Amino acid sequence: MSFVHLHVHSEYSLSSSLLRLDDLIRGVDSAGMNAVALTDWGNLYGALHFWKAAKELSEGRVKPIFGIEMGVTVENSGPLLRHLVLLAQNEKGFKNLSALASKAHTEFGYNDGELRPQLPLDVIFQNKEGLVALTGGLKGILASFLLQNQENLALETLEKLKKEFKENLFLEIQDSSLSFQSKVNQRIVELAERHSIGLVAGADVHYRSEDDAFAHEIWMMTARKMTLEENPRSGLISNQNYLKTPDEMKEAFSNWPEAISNTVEIADKCNVKLSFKDSAGKRIYHLPTFESKKVSQEELFAKTCEEGLANRLKDLQISDAVEVKRYEDRLLYEVGVIQKMGFAGYYLIVSDFIRWAKGHEIPVGPGRGSGAGSLAAFVLDIIDLNPIEHGLLFERFLNPERVSLPDFDVDFCQQRRAEVIRYVSEKYGQDKVCQIVTFAKEQSKNAIKDVGRVMGLSFGETNRLTKLVPVIQGKPHSIKQTLDEVAELKQIVDADPKIRQVIDLGMRIEGALRQPGVHAAGVIISGEPIHTLSPVSRDVNGNLITQWDMKMSEEAGLVKFDFLGLVTLDLMDLACRLVNQRAEPECKAMTYANVPMHDPRIYELIAKGDTLGVFQLESSGMQGLCTRIRPDRFEDISAINALYRPGPLESGMVDDFINRKHGRAKVEVMFPEMESSLKETYGVILYQEQVQEIARVVAGY
Repeated sequence: MSFVHLHVHSEYSLSSSLLRLDDLIRGVDSAGMNAVALTDWGNLYGALHFWKAAKELSEGRVKPIFGIEMGVTVENSGPLLRHLVLLAQNEKGFKNLSALASKAHTEFGYNDGELRPQLPLDVIFQNKEGLVALTGGLKGILASFLLQNQENLALETLEKLKKEFKENLFLEIQDSSLSFQSKVNQRIVELAERHSIGLVAGADVHYRSEDDAFAHEIWMMTARKMTLEENPRSGLISNQNYLKTPDEMKEAFSNWPEAISNTVEIADKCNVKLSFKDSAGKRIYHLPTFESKKVSQEELFAKTCEEGLANRLKDLQISDAVEVKRYEDRLLYEVGVIQKMGFAGYYLIVSDFIRWAKGHEIPVGPGRGSGAGSLAAFVLDIIDLNPIEHGLLFERFLNPERVSLPDFDVDFCQQRRAEVIRYVSEKYGQDKVCQIVTFAKEQSKNAIKDVGRVMGLSFGETNRLTKLVPVIQGKPHSIKQTLDEVAELKQIVDADPKIRQVIDLGMRIEGALRQPGVHAAGVIISGEPIHTLSPVSRDVNGNLITQWDMKMSEEAGLVKFDFLGLVTLDLMDLACRLVNQRAEPECKAMTYANVPMHDPRIYELIAKGDTLGVFQLESSGMQGLCTRIRPDRFEDISAINALYRPGPLESGMVDDFINRKHGRAKVEVMFPEMESSLKETYGVILYQEQVQEIARVVAGY
């Protein structure tokens, strides 16, 4: 290895880089470099994706070096942010990097509602252990003073940095193709020699190849709402911020070979070993312990389930000894599996906040997804659907042979959802509860609009182009897909060079990450302060959120609970209250939970397609399917939901189901043993539970 990139921005430097992490790792690997640093602007959003990509795409050949480029305020130098690159040498350094990223977002980053991650230099010094510091490019903590002819401030800052970081400080020089870069480089080289500080060569990478330079410039203008006419290209734009090969870097810095060799020396220093598993290789989950004063969490879970079953059996008026034993045996089995897998606390936590919500008259959904197959969830009031009555299998939700986190889809009314989140924050601690970051991607239609606007196309011209992009089930085709499939767009592109350029640039920025958001449902509840387990940020309302997305939060052992806000529940609650206001005093109060499931008038409405406002049945496609199936029982409603998916719609399964239901086709099964499993769907295999049940009765699993 002869050179290592130590100053690199990926797509997670939001709205300022076009370099995908996959492309970064593949590019580094193919160029023979066995290490690379990720130094996204002010955040660690992509750190775990970077770590996983390095392991998987290069099969471990590329060592990931974790870093960050931080905006720094220097005392007595005004509000201008000066850049400092920090790299983690070891696990302590990674923890400090995470702490600094969190502080930059939560304590110093917000200004008039806009997030600009930044830190005072003194705060960085307080968290310097295990970190290597590079002085950055032209906006760096040293070069920015030199460019402004503030020699004294440059020297004062350099002395502070050297005192704190000692041999872990390196002065960065770059080859940006800008006229004043060579002058700054020469001055930095002089300072390095005079103060005996190592030099390091950087490329401040923002895109994969030199061909992407103009697309990157357009992407930056897009983020700033500028056009080429307003901001014509100037000598302040470099085309050298691409992933250069070691040979290209050696040639660019041939006068300072030590700046190249020092990148290898620094890379050798940086050896962070991330692990989120215990010594036995089992993933560690950071859940709060749900204990009472008298019994352990596991004992409390078993006792609460036992009490819950007694209440449910009483409500269901089940007293037959054989039937009671059926429920007891199923529950005993589930409790054993849940305890063995270590998820008793998870169940208790979900049960607790749902019961609290119901106790405070906050509308809660009856339960959705595979969690509805758990009898333990039913007796703990997590779900209100009886899994035994509906033939639902626990193994769809949890399986000891395939360890994965349980995940209940819990719906609350939108208007009062925040009250439930506030309840868990107060119960477990505000520093142990937070929401999860998401990232908005540049979709194909937006990419065309944004590039068109920057390039000076009229609204009409870009609108004409975007209308040609097909949208399938709410998802627009990619620009490449559209070019391949829509002849009209290809003709326009071939006939007009400017449109061709817009489309080409659009393809280059399509899929880039624009800005952070907040996951619609996910809430993390932890047994430890979350900032010690993941870097954190704040949303526009000041609420704590992770810097790692849902998948990477789970990778780190943070447990997500779904608190989905559902307007349908607000509407149902309002409808019930309006009915009750008009009802006679002696009438029983109506709630959405006690509407009879088998009232034939319900099915008459659905069979007419009169389903506006009905959750999951209100789209035009669903309305059409309802009128064709003409449901007359609850099982048909379940079937409609399962059938309205790409697979069944495209395979002819829908027609088969309808014809069998209405007697136009014979109900047939492959083996007699399958009849009981497929009776409710007229012999059509529709549900995963049916596949599992068939495997059990036919193949003996």
